[in-house]
Amino acid sequence: MVLLAVGVYLLGLGLMGEGMKYYGDWSQRAMAIAVAFVAGLGLIVTLLSETFRRKVRVFINKNFYRNKYDYRNQWLQFTDHLSSAKSSDDLLRSIITGFCDTFAMGCGALFIPDQQLETYRQAAAIGIEPLSLTFREKDTVTEFIASGGWVTDPQQVSMNFGDEEQREFFRNNAITFAIPLITDERMGGFVMLGRPLNRDERYNFEDFDLMKTLAMQASSALLNLRLSEQLTRSREMAVMGRVSTFVMHDLKNLVSALSLMLDNAHEYIEVPDFQKDLLDSLGNTVTKMNNLISRLKHLPEKVSLQRTSVDLLQLAHDTTLLVKGGHFLVTGAPVIAEVDRDEIQKVALNLMLNAIESSAGNQPVTVEVGKEAAPFFRVKDEGCGIPEDFLRDSLFTPFKSTKKKGLGIGLYQCKKIVEAHGGKIEVISELDKGSEFTVWLPGGSETVEQ
Repeated sequence: MVLLAVGVYLLGLGLMGEGMKYYGDWSQRAMAIAVAFVAGLGLIVTLLSETFRRKVRVFINKNFYRNKYDYRNQWLQFTDHLSSAKSSDDLLRSIITGFCDTFAMGCGALFIPDQQLETYRQAAAIGIEPLSLTFREKDTVTEFIASGGWVTDPQQVSMNFGDEEQREFFRNNAITFAIPLITDERMGGFVMLGRPLNRDERYNFEDFDLMKTLAMQASSALLNLRLSEQLTRSREMAVMGRVSTFVMHDLKNLVSALSLMLDNAHEYIEVPDFQKDLLDSLGNTVTKMNNLISRLKHLPEKVSLQRTSVDLLQLAHDTTLLVKGGHFLVTGAPVIAEVDRDEIQKVALNLMLNAIESSAGNQPVTVEVGKEAAPFFRVKDEGCGIPEDFLRDSLFTPFKSTKKKGLGIGLYQCKKIVEAHGGKIEVISELDKGSEFTVWLPGGSETVEQ
């Protein structure tokens, strides 16, 4: 800048000399006034314009001094800090560690927004005791940090406007820099750095540029963390909704069974055998409802299968008792399968209820139990059948149903339960002639002796 100023000065003298040579002495006074005016104007701009002086200092530091940092190495080191984090707490602490290591600071703290309270709370710190100190979004200190989007000295503003707790925090930790973390033109947090390890070190615009660059990387990491947490919560809610829908569907089936019992009770309530069967069925239904309710307490935990040796023929007979009013024909021989009895009974109950609904209770529903390549039970009706396109494309798709009031998850749930056991479901259906569902299950011991 000195060389530039001297060069301009000498050039001006040369121009004045040439002017005097060609235009005579009368031009000396006018030229001197013009030079004095321009020089004075330049002096005023230089001395009074803080923006101009700042730009000059930045230009000189960036272009005429040797670089203090190897930016590539600093960037890679900071990125390594962030990528090595294995949890959200590790990531927050890694941000502070990266800043402190890069700029030789003895302590640092990261403040992130708490949306519910409209404050910035301390999320991670190094060399600073955990504090309950918060900065409100409308605090003068916070607004000062956010307004410029640049590295600032928070003590300058806190000494004049901050409250006593904030001033004590800055004094005790010798806070030197406040670095805003800007995301989408909004401050998503800020980093406080203090206690420089080398008190004689002078920080210049190169330090500030690097701080701002690392702040951009930290802002991206915090944004990804928030998005990841939101995605996790969304998935948890989706799991809860899915399991709740399954539970609701199971309750719907049990209520349908209770409704059939009630319809038959009006006609057969005086019959002693019916009374006994009714009480047994009501007891079983209440037990199943309580089990479903207890499952809701553990959402979204995954329920493991409780496999036991189950006689599929006995299971078929027991399930038909839950569907009062339906006309069932149970055939076959006792066959043992290694399954979770309650889960497989849900499959049998759902298939039987579907068969009763599709046949409108007019035709008998056949339930066959046997063993070929594997144990199986088959539910066959002579009802309305399933349209070919729905059978091909949407039969086991959740929330799709041919029933006007159907939830569309019954067969989807059946398929998931059977597949969890290592089995499969086969379907044969013809419109207006009926449907046949065959459930193949893993085998146990040989067929039971009758």
